[in-house]
Amino acid sequence: MPLSSKQRSQLRSWGQKLKPVLIIGKGGITDPVLEKLKALLEQHELIKVKFLSSAGADRDEGVQTLAEGARCDVAGRAGSTALLFRQSRDNPRIQLQDD
Repeated sequence: MPLSSKQRSQLRSWGQKLKPVLIIGKGGITDPVLEKLKALLEQHELIKVKFLSSAGADRDEGVQTLAEGARCDVAGRAGSTALLFRQSRDNPRIQLQDD
């Protein structure tokens, strides 16, 4: 189920305090990068991803590729940074408000 605007706003608020934990560089988005992303989402649920200028590809496409590959939601994107969310299957810690 996609995130509502209220939920995205809540996640963006929490995400302001986060530092990027995954950095996409000149190697781009590869299978190992997607596996690392999945592990980070399972551990943290909400993460920031930074795209370096050397990543080369369109950042919007890159964010969509990450979201589809990791089956997560894009909570926000500003410049070269994206905020991704996926609730943990084993240990959910973030409880989102319902509309």
